[in-house]
Amino acid sequence: RDLRWAFKQINKAGTFWNIGCTDTALTMLLEAAGYKFTPDTVESMLQAHGGFNSLGQILWGVVSQVFYQVVWKYRYYNSYDNDKVLSYINRGIPVMVEVLINKQFHHWVLFIGDHKMIDPLDGNTKSTSTYPVIGWSEFDIPNIVPNFVKSSNLG
Repeated sequence: RDLRWAFKQINKAGTFWNIGCTDTALTMLLEAAGYKFTPDTVESMLQAHGGFNSLGQILWGVVSQVFYQVVWKYRYYNSYDNDKVLSYINRGIPVMVEVLINKQFHHWVLFIGDHKMIDPLDGNTKSTSTYPVIGWSEFDIPNIVPNFVKSSNLG
């Protein structure tokens, strides 16, 4: 909900204020790979490369085509593998996790380790138990930038 991009249109489906959590969480993940973009720039770059389906949802495989330093592996629906997520976090790679707010709204956050996540809704670091987990997207970053959590400035 950063006012620099909060009211910019996303894919004609809404604005970052109301539907920008996926782009924002992805932008934070990309920062760990060394990219320095804002969520609206990431959205524009994906849009230019056909990175969204007709519902405005990210086509995960396109992310690796546009941002070659990250490798998309799989999108998990209605499942969560804590051991696998921790294996990425232990390597310094944050993990995009889909959660449910108020038992009805799908939302994306970034798990960063030590039972903490960054919530794009307000940019705050919160406990990973704040929301129930309903899925995640598996990305690898072969050349991870050290100390991502300390350097991240998005919210």
